[in-house]
Amino acid sequence: MGYWKDKLPTWLFDFIETKRKNWIGKPQLTYSGEAEDLIIEKFTKHIKNGCYVDVGCYHPKVGSNTYKLFKKGWSGINIDPNPETIRLFNQYRPNDTNLNIGISEVGSNLTYYEFKESAVSTFSEEFYKMRLQQG
Repeated sequence: MGYWKDKLPTWLFDFIETKRKNWIGKPQLTYSGEAEDLIIEKFTKHIKNGCYVDVGCYHPKVGSNTYKLFKKGWSGINIDPNPETIRLFNQYRPNDTNLNIGISEVGSNLTYYEFKESAVSTFSEEFYKMRLQQG
């Protein structure tokens, strides 16, 4: 929240920070991009051996919504169209099912637009062109 501290009025930042701390509790380590894993953990803490499905899994640890569950003993299915991503999952999560495929509601082959930063790779031609324009 350091970024927002300088951008928001003090009273608003303090209000949001108090609500966040009361909801999440003490500061905790997160691996997700936006602390999604803390939310998932809050709702699954009573489940010992669960199973997850991570579509667009990106990386086994960095920015991962499922790494905390993996550390807790869970296993699951990781899906990503990027071959390098799946190579990393096969290396670091060999007991998971790791699928090098894309998922879509369209019942045909799609073009995968790959960027150096794989987190923004996409099947959307519109998004691909927008990212190219942005540089």
